[in-house]
Amino acid sequence: MQDQYVGDIGDYAKYSLLGALSHDRRLGVSWYLFPDEGTNDGKHTKYLCDPGKWQQFDKRTFDFLSDVVNLGKRRVSEIERSGLFPGNTVFWNRKLDFHGCKRSSQGKWRDEWFRQSLECLKDCDLVFADPDNGLLKSEMFRPGRRKHAKSISECEARTLADRERPVVIYHHNTRFKGGHDAEVRHWLKRMGGRTCAVRWRHVSARTFFICNCTRVLEERATAWCEEWKSPKVFFVNPSCGTGL
Repeated sequence: MQDQYVGDIGDYAKYSLLGALSHDRRLGVSWYLFPDEGTNDGKHTKYLCDPGKWQQFDKRTFDFLSDVVNLGKRRVSEIERSGLFPGNTVFWNRKLDFHGCKRSSQGKWRDEWFRQSLECLKDCDLVFADPDNGLLKSEMFRPGRRKHAKSISECEARTLADRERPVVIYHHNTRFKGGHDAEVRHWLKRMGGRTCAVRWRHVSARTFFICNCTRVLEERATAWCEEWKSPKVFFVNPSCGTGL
């Protein structure tokens, strides 16, 4: 996540879905906050100029993000103060920024960053991890590499989901061989267990993987997909044969 992304079309779906899943849980949000890169990413905010089309899905979230973008307050700190999530939500917002850290020490710095995030979120019974790029195979992950600060390794994801805790992981779909459906199947297989997914696409494709997905979370995710009334959003539960 980067501050410059707040209010982007993907953010709208993200916060709406998370609100639907978490309303009676102790939510923890690990932003995987990366310094703004000043790119064109995160500039897909034209949907806010068309409330007739977009506001119907989640008026509260839409109106809040509209204010944030129009007032030039595109920062995750605004989301933390928004009231969009339960009042006891815990946020881990230390930036994943290696600035000032010796290259030889960056791997240890990242490991310590993750250890501190676990401590911060230890009392939460639902965690949302929000890396820019999403999941990365553990065998490819290098904690000391700057570009990998925008990813969550499988190992980190499994650790967050330890002791059967549900974890929602943001994943930005890639140019995976075989297409996005194949990519979702790939990660569902890799993560295993009771992992389900919500596929959502507008401008670009995103998938929210739900590890240790309970029946209640499955019902809420399915209902959310139906409420958004879009052919580009659907729930994937491989154990029930629904979705892909």
